[in-house]
Amino acid sequence: MISYLWGFLENLLKEHQASSCLEILDSVGQRRLFLTCGDILPVSLSLSGRKAYTSYVFRMPSDSVIAGLSNFGHVSLLDAPYCFLPGGDIYQPGNSSTPSLFIGLSTNRPDKDKVFVKNLVSGLSDVSSDSTKGSSRNDK
Repeated sequence: MISYLWGFLENLLKEHQASSCLEILDSVGQRRLFLTCGDILPVSLSLSGRKAYTSYVFRMPSDSVIAGLSNFGHVSLLDAPYCFLPGGDIYQPGNSSTPSLFIGLSTNRPDKDKVFVKNLVSGLSDVSSDSTKGSSRNDK
């Protein structure tokens, strides 16, 4: 999985000139992976983690949360540790009912972060399904 993630970030840099920061939290909100690729913007260091954390807390993509919170009126949504910008998402392998990974991706192309993270999650699903075909649980 890590080689896929690294390849994905390298592809963003080559194909889209998108330097990136990726943070992944596990099902209990603990950081499990942090990767950077290219000349990242300093703000990406915090945004990737905040996007992942927002997806973890609200159990939905970071940019989808804001629609649900609009009923609360004018509350300060800029307080740490949340980030409601696109780039936070959930990877749920197989048909598990509990999401296992919360992903935060921040690039120097923020207008593309939503597409990039959706492609990343889709690719993780493909990698996961490919790795389980024809293998047993005892393989190491």
